[in-house]
Amino acid sequence: MDHSGTPPAFLSSVRNRFQLAIFLWTISIGLQFHLFVVQAGGSGPITIQRPVGVAGFLPIGALLGWKQLRTTGTWDPSHPAAMVILFYAVAISMMFRNAFCSWFCPLGTVSEWLWKPGQRICGGDIRLSIWLDWPLRTCKYLLLSFFVVITIRMSAPEIGAFLETPYYKMADVKMLLRFIDAPLTTHPTF
Repeated sequence: MDHSGTPPAFLSSVRNRFQLAIFLWTISIGLQFHLFVVQAGGSGPITIQRPVGVAGFLPIGALLGWKQLRTTGTWDPSHPAAMVILFYAVAISMMFRNAFCSWFCPLGTVSEWLWKPGQRICGGDIRLSIWLDWPLRTCKYLLLSFFVVITIRMSAPEIGAFLETPYYKMADVKMLLRFIDAPLTTHPTF
């Protein structure tokens, strides 16, 4: 990085390509999962496999899975990839600070893609006042804390029972159907 904090051009180019690859991979996982759900809900044969990467969108289940593994030694049988993806997300974030959000996270990529044209249109960054910025930034940590506290308070039998429920086993399908069937007013605005 130079003195302004800007990465060298070659690194920025590599990161942009990497972000695009991860974004396209995430979209392909979503499309494959959608096709799987359509086939599974139909009467014909299922020819498309359920992609394990979709479990990356179940971080709460991953937290519960990690606690179950720590307390009972039992791996989450329904969404084991969620645990692996959460582990790597946390490890990358702890080792390289914002690297996960700026290199891997599709939401971070889309946010950056929207920020760049917004910066050009507005003539620079729009700075929120501290009284608005601080509470908005704090929301994600409060939400994370809420789920961590709930996970800590749940006993191993409660977690095991939850991970075996039909609701949890189908959580990724329910998430997809909610996303597809939700009215436009419930989707986040970009």
